[in-house]
Amino acid sequence: MTAAQDEKSGFSEKSPSEDFAKYSREEIHRRKESDTGFDETLYEEAVSLTIDRLKALESEGMQG
Repeated sequence: MTAAQDEKSGFSEKSPSEDFAKYSREEIHRRKESDTGFDETLYEEAVSLTIDRLKALESEGMQG
């Protein structure tokens, strides 16, 4: 599969935590522009907790 196919299908060679972090950065920009009640601090805290959990699961998967 080529890099272009990877982008089109949504698959990447990055870890789930890296993919989620990228998505979250893009989502912050989108929400800041469209949601009047968007709480960026709360969103960033939730993203941080999620990334920490994803990294822990990735680490467990590498060990097992």
